[in-house]
Amino acid sequence: MSESEESEPMTTNSALARYWGTALRLLLVLAVCATAWYWPRAKKVSEVPRRIVSLSIATDEMLLDLVAPERILGISEAAAYPGMCYAAAKAQGLPVLIETTNAGKIGALKPDLVVMMEPAGGAVEVELRRSGVQVLRVDPPKNVADVRKALTAVAVSVGEGKKGEALIAEMDRRLRELKLPSDFKTWPEAFEGSQRPDVMIFFGIRPRIFNCVSHHLPDTFEELRTLHMDAGLLPKPQRIIALSLGIAEMLVELVPPERIAAVHEICTTSYSNIRERVTGLKILKSDTERIVALNPDLVLAASYSPREFLDQLDRAHVPAITFTDFSGIEPIYANLERLGWLVGERAKAEELIRQMHEEIADIRATIPKGAPAPRVVSLASDGVVAGSETTFNELAQLAGARNLAAEQGFKGFVPVSIEQLLAWKPDAIVVSSDSEGQKLGMKQRLGEDPRYRPLGQPRIVELESRQYSCVSQHIVEALRSLVRQLHP
Repeated sequence: MSESEESEPMTTNSALARYWGTALRLLLVLAVCATAWYWPRAKKVSEVPRRIVSLSIATDEMLLDLVAPERILGISEAAAYPGMCYAAAKAQGLPVLIETTNAGKIGALKPDLVVMMEPAGGAVEVELRRSGVQVLRVDPPKNVADVRKALTAVAVSVGEGKKGEALIAEMDRRLRELKLPSDFKTWPEAFEGSQRPDVMIFFGIRPRIFNCVSHHLPDTFEELRTLHMDAGLLPKPQRIIALSLGIAEMLVELVPPERIAAVHEICTTSYSNIRERVTGLKILKSDTERIVALNPDLVLAASYSPREFLDQLDRAHVPAITFTDFSGIEPIYANLERLGWLVGERAKAEELIRQMHEEIADIRATIPKGAPAPRVVSLASDGVVAGSETTFNELAQLAGARNLAAEQGFKGFVPVSIEQLLAWKPDAIVVSSDSEGQKLGMKQRLGEDPRYRPLGQPRIVELESRQYSCVSQHIVEALRSLVRQLHP
């Protein structure tokens, strides 16, 4: 056998060995590549969140329709109430979060995903992310397209993209059947600046309707149509209690006496413009037991009422509406409009507002053209002056005067010293005719107290107490009196 013949098997064997070695190396490389490709995906599947927390009603409704209950670690407290949440039946038995704004307590639950619906940059979101909690935040939807985006984001985040698509398809189908415009706004967006939610919640219309920003939008329309609410038909309250003087003064202009169950005792004092008109009505104090006994269908309160009293009304499930802004003429218009909604007398309220505008224009027309603006200050018996963001400040401006307290940077009602008052040297001081519990009224004190003598002889403008503190449509009479005395 030649040398070449003897070496051929060896060459063949070496080639085979190299082939199999290369093949094994390729298989190893492929295995590594496959592992590199598959592992993150396998890990992603295994990391589908199973300890999910939802912090808002809308994300509660989405989550409850997307995942099994055992994957939900906590939902907002309101989700368990049928009047607040369309998925309340599915929420029964699930843990609820009382403090949805406490990031520390939420983080202590060790969720693997927190879903929330609020504008960006909220303190809870920032704190949760800082502590390493995975957060999905979606913007509150303003229209149907936004609802689709929000639902898609939530569905994908919990690994249920297909379910999300199905829910969106069902929502769109129902909206088409209801023949709604494609650019329909969500209820909170549509209600912005309106008082209709106030009206609905206290006349049996569940707040879940006008709070809805989820795929349950079609349910809101079906529910409203069942209640004949889409035509704007609202039951008018028949047993109204007014606990605020200003609101009571508006109320008696809008509804007949038989619809008023009671008014606060302040309506019978010298501060009231309606003392004669409440004769024959029940008079009461801020007494929760008496109010409940009268079985009112609407209670009108003010934010300056004691907080404990307002809380008692809430705990007693009394249908109370609180008015919060009494800082000027514009708030009076807004309160009248709101009250018109509440008592079902919008047309009367609008007419009252129109009359106010007309009378104010007529009064201002009596101010001499080119007359210098008197420098004035409003002074109460306790030394308190009215600065900016007060009804007096607007009255002074409408009366062609300068409010010195506002010009000095005072806001709201602020006590000032006699020395400060002397330094201002006002042309006129506006006071109340009522002594406000003092032995002497403010007009007498300014004339008799020697500490005020350096003021010289400023004009004392005296308003009746019912005008001086008025926060209703009767403010027009206060303006009339102020203009007459400042521009005799």
